[in-house]
Amino acid sequence: VSSAVFARFILASDEVREPLVCYEAWNLLSSTLFTITERNLMEDEEPLALLACTAICLALRKLICSCSLSARRTIISSPWTVSMGITILAIIDGNHISPYFKELSMKLVNVGRDLIKVTTSEWNTHLQPPTNAVSISMRNKKCLRAN
Repeated sequence: VSSAVFARFILASDEVREPLVCYEAWNLLSSTLFTITERNLMEDEEPLALLACTAICLALRKLICSCSLSARRTIISSPWTVSMGITILAIIDGNHISPYFKELSMKLVNVGRDLIKVTTSEWNTHLQPPTNAVSISMRNKKCLRAN
């Protein structure tokens, strides 16, 4: 609940320019998004998580677009950020039986792809992608590598 409210706060506020604030906000919201995408939730929290994931993705996008170039480079070059993108793509492109993941896939299809696009656009201009990014799904027992 607190991450969903915080995401809405970021969306309603001005741009976040202070690097430390940007890092901390990114860390909180991306950790929450990982929890949602890995379904590491209590069953009664799942509906709220599905409602919150769109705002969280939009807030992450706003953070990455408004933070300083050095903060953006640090965030984008993190293996956790690349792993988040891999996990989102796996959910969007997956063939899911679970109603939770079907709904999550529908929620992420636009905002998730947009977030991935924003976080990977820097690779073409400034950065080299990390080769050690790994996304491990404990629930699905899958391991996906970004190379």
